[in-house]
Amino acid sequence: MRRFGIIIVTMVFLGAISFAKITPAKEKESSLSIIISLKERKLNVIKNSKLEKEYPVAVPKGKIYPVPLEGKITKIVFNPSWIPTKNIRRELEKKGKKLPPIVPPGPHNPLGAAAIYLEFSGIRTIRIHGTNDEKSIGRKITYGCIRLKNSDIVKLAHFIKTHKNVKVKIVE
Repeated sequence: MRRFGIIIVTMVFLGAISFAKITPAKEKESSLSIIISLKERKLNVIKNSKLEKEYPVAVPKGKIYPVPLEGKITKIVFNPSWIPTKNIRRELEKKGKKLPPIVPPGPHNPLGAAAIYLEFSGIRTIRIHGTNDEKSIGRKITYGCIRLKNSDIVKLAHFIKTHKNVKVKIVE
């Protein structure tokens, strides 16, 4: 009985090897990651372990969230409206600027031409977005978001839309 069992196991094992040889390999989904360096003030797009694109960015003016953070993209919006937070409203009112409850898309909208919404475990939503003040790019000036030039955010958003499961990492 044991000998018969060994023969069957051997035949099944050899059959599995033969089957594996004739089964075509599935194409791997391309790997796309966004790495934002707060220190370098750069956003890097990495595709299949190679630098695909690099953009200068504006970053938060303080340590607003702990880094490193790893998350995902939840949505992309072109020509977004902006709803200022109470804190931003208060800060701008101190400077004599009064904001409407919702800032519609257009040249006065600080989100610019597009917004990419990011989700991180235990952290509020963070956006990568365009800007109505391109002189801010390369500076520590935001309230938590990552800003790009409008032309860059539109290119990035369209590029990302063609990929699935894009990983996002924010590092010091």
